[in-house]
Amino acid sequence: MSRQSKDFKKDIVFRTIEWGFSKDFFTKAELWEGLKLYPENSEDDQQKNSRLSLKKQLSTAFLRNSEYTAHWNQETIFYTSAQNNAGHSEFPEDTKFTLTTEAKFKYIDFLELEQARTNAFWAKVFSLISIGIALSALAVSAIISEPIKQQIFDFLF
Repeated sequence: MSRQSKDFKKDIVFRTIEWGFSKDFFTKAELWEGLKLYPENSEDDQQKNSRLSLKKQLSTAFLRNSEYTAHWNQETIFYTSAQNNAGHSEFPEDTKFTLTTEAKFKYIDFLELEQARTNAFWAKVFSLISIGIALSALAVSAIISEPIKQQIFDFLF
């Protein structure tokens, strides 16, 4: 696995997609618990930033269900069917969210790419081994053929 792939796997959005991939629906509390983003008053800057980023994405998903269409151009990995008639970005705690189909497909594409890279690495290793075996066989046949040539030459002349 490449270093870039390892760094990417630490990303909160990737971890969220990975966690939520097999879930039908989840609440914000379940998401926080699943990603170990508790406690809310944690002093850890990375956890604060992660919670803030995800909360913004959840709010965007909630705003998309309002009668105001200004938020359709904002990208989010979440979808909710909860109605937002007031246009508020604050959503009830029991609001159910799910990952968008696009997020799920991007995760599948990532897994396929990662598997393809692994397969390509092993194909390269096995091809180098095959080349080594072929060169060894060539060298052995050249070494063995010299005495045989000499015997044939001596026999004929």
